[in-house]
Amino acid sequence: MKKSVKIGIGTIILIVLINLILYCGAESFTDMELDRIENELARDSEEQYKIAKENGDAMDAYLQAGLTAQAYLMANDKENYNKWKEIEKKEAKNAGLR
Repeated sequence: MKKSVKIGIGTIILIVLINLILYCGAESFTDMELDRIENELARDSEEQYKIAKENGDAMDAYLQAGLTAQAYLMANDKENYNKWKEIEKKEAKNAGLR
């Protein structure tokens, strides 16, 4: 493919992306990206809990369960937040705290 054709295609793609951002609104795009990041962080926190549960002590599992609940709270995911608060309570008992 010739260089001028590649530049033309790249320019068209750039124009489409700019119009998409302007059409959707930069704020809306930013909100969607922030939601995606918050959900990804919550899922990562679940993986960290699994590591703490398998390789750490009861206190490690308890603390990570609380952090995971907090991550879901920040992601506005009520269902998973409640689930992880229950896991946190169970881990607190395992750690001798409740």
